[in-house]
Amino acid sequence: MHPTFCPEGSSSGRRKGWRCPVDLPGKLEGAYELYVAEHVVDGLDPEQSSEPRMPRREIERAVFRPDALRPHLPAFRVSESFWAVYWNGWAADLLCDLIGEDNLELRFVWSTDPEAKPHRAPMGF
Repeated sequence: MHPTFCPEGSSSGRRKGWRCPVDLPGKLEGAYELYVAEHVVDGLDPEQSSEPRMPRREIERAVFRPDALRPHLPAFRVSESFWAVYWNGWAADLLCDLIGEDNLELRFVWSTDPEAKPHRAPMGF
């Protein structure tokens, strides 16, 4: 268990997410947990972001308002595309360290750095 990665609550008493046990064939029971992000951030910049594509409301180009983001959270959702989960960089790096780069594909979505280049299809398969 990684309590700093999966916080149970905040000083305000609100949950940021919860953990769900995942049992896999051939693995010890309780060896894995899934972090479910519950925090919704109204942080998309509608002028610079692409419109959500139906039917899944995929956002091809997400541009966030830095003042609305919560970098202390491992992950968050946006109200415009509730099914999608965006991971903050530090949490994505921690995931890579925990499960290995061969088992996880990271796709860069957005940064305050104007030189950074987002993945061309961050939500595509």
